[in-house]
Amino acid sequence: MRKVTNNECSNVADEKVLLLEQLKTRLENIKDSYFDFVDAIIHYAKGKQEHLDLLNKFLDEHPETSTSDVVYFVSIQPDFFEDSVPQKNGFIKKTENVDETEAAEILAEIDKLSPEELEIVKTETITMTKKRKVVKWTHWEDSRYPEVEWTGNWDDMRAYEMAIIEAIREHGYRMKGESHQRHPYGVPVFDDGTRYEVSFRHWGELMAKALGIEGEHAYVTWAFCVPPNEKEVFPDPKDWE
Repeated sequence: MRKVTNNECSNVADEKVLLLEQLKTRLENIKDSYFDFVDAIIHYAKGKQEHLDLLNKFLDEHPETSTSDVVYFVSIQPDFFEDSVPQKNGFIKKTENVDETEAAEILAEIDKLSPEELEIVKTETITMTKKRKVVKWTHWEDSRYPEVEWTGNWDDMRAYEMAIIEAIREHGYRMKGESHQRHPYGVPVFDDGTRYEVSFRHWGELMAKALGIEGEHAYVTWAFCVPPNEKEVFPDPKDWE
């Protein structure tokens, strides 16, 4: 087998940099383009050559596209979850009590609830094993706090979801999915000492529910980008100290 030379590797790397720069220019030229949109899509394109090729093909075929169309196109790709959270799908983990398929089905049912239905669940129809509260925020994979795991109790999962939604509403937080994973205070910590880490898409769904954004693809609004005329508002240690 012929060995690939250092010069050939360098040429390939240079070509990808050039292609990314060209894609960046194309994204910036979309009529409603904005910085966070370009930044998020370029981040996605860097992941795999296939992503770069797919995006260029999509832009070739849709010259009058909008930023929301591009974000939606990215979000429906088969490896969307892989790029958002390596090795994870929300906070689903294998346990003795439930497998990933069953847990995914449960989460899918939770995701169908509207903000109004969540409020009803919270105040009237569900007796929680224990109502949860977000007590502070930390960074991704902070080993001081174990990650929330599926306990076999559906009400427990609702309690964690609603605690986050309440915290977002109470303090006016605004965070895209990438900031949830990368900001030093992007991960909520609950009163039971656990932390909550999810994919870009799942975080976008939580933001949509907290802000009352409706529609089949409401999660797209905050999954990858900060919407136009909005800005991110992050947790501050003063909120809990």
